[in-house]
Amino acid sequence: MLFVRPWTARVAIFMCLATVGYLIAGTISLPHYWIDPLGPWLKVLPMMALCLFVAATDARR
Repeated sequence: MLFVRPWTARVAIFMCLATVGYLIAGTISLPHYWIDPLGPWLKVLPMMALCLFVAATDARR
């Protein structure tokens, strides 16, 4: 759905919100993963930034 032009910004925002939910649920159930050397929770932060970037620049494409 991300590639369908009229839905791109909405889907990117939904992806970011779903990731926030994932992080909240993960932090509540497995908070020690924040200090894990491989950083399973930290890895999703760049993806969230990319989703917000896509949503913000959708009108310019």
